[in-house]
Amino acid sequence: MHLDLGTPNWPNLTNESAEADWLADRDRKASYVLQLSTKVLHTAQTLHESNALFSPNGKILSTHPFSIDWYISLAGISLKTLSNLKEGPENYGLTRRIRGIRDKLVDAKPVSDANLQGAVHWLTDQINSVWPSEDRQQSKAIVMVSAILGGRAIGHGQNVGGNEAVDVLKAAIIDFGQRHSILVESLSNGQWERHSAENPALLSQSISLKNNLVCEFFIGGDTPDVKFTNRHTGRVLAVGEVKGRKDKSNIWESWMPQVADHMNTWSTEYQQSARLFFGTLITPQMINGESARGSGRRGFQYLHEDGQLNGVYNLTKITGGDGDSIANFDALITRLISQ
Repeated sequence: MHLDLGTPNWPNLTNESAEADWLADRDRKASYVLQLSTKVLHTAQTLHESNALFSPNGKILSTHPFSIDWYISLAGISLKTLSNLKEGPENYGLTRRIRGIRDKLVDAKPVSDANLQGAVHWLTDQINSVWPSEDRQQSKAIVMVSAILGGRAIGHGQNVGGNEAVDVLKAAIIDFGQRHSILVESLSNGQWERHSAENPALLSQSISLKNNLVCEFFIGGDTPDVKFTNRHTGRVLAVGEVKGRKDKSNIWESWMPQVADHMNTWSTEYQQSARLFFGTLITPQMINGESARGSGRRGFQYLHEDGQLNGVYNLTKITGGDGDSIANFDALITRLISQ
């Protein structure tokens, strides 16, 4: 029989804003843009000195890994567009996809002479189709490349942000162990090692508390985002959905239906395990199940009363120091450790 965690304190779970997440998203984007700007400006100067600002050649592509992204962006092509280009580049004698050639060049891996020259001719024609001779100025080239790469910075921030809630949960688990003087270990190369500055558990897929509870994190697929098991018996004590979100848009179109589907599935697959939700944004509507138009939806309260969901935890309030939220989270981890 799974853990009886009681009825969640619904009113205390809500937070209408995740301002800290917005600022963290800003910080990620700004940091990534600053890194890109250094590469862009350095590459622009190097290519200008080589008289290759608008004219790719095999030597430049082979010796300057970022130059391939410079020329692709100069042609107004994003990585997503590049991944969907096949027939055109093949007409230039390429024997593999242009995206694959780009990836090899970025990683400073060798590319065959035929593919390298084919890429040079294809890139040259793409750049010529976009850039009239009178507009070929270094400053304009930097603006074009930066604008195209800006979309990559936004995508990078979103991808990292999707995993941020998992990192917040990991940090809360590690903090629990440290506050209660409990041994915290992480799995590294098949061996359990004590959490330390040199071996931070935050970087591990698996964290162990008190040599008894294993918290294992997964990415993608229909598997739970986190699974809590007994380290000695392997019994699954609880499974959880972890969601990071900064705003309330599309909650009912994408997020909550997915949560409800997972809980319904896991109530069959993990009948003897507690089923949990951890999120950075929880609104009253997500709890009571009403959409903005007032129509009935399956919210957390419905899922709990139906027996599909056993516990809900607001990560933002836990890490923000809310006493009740921390106490409820601590009670959960303590119960899991004792199983």
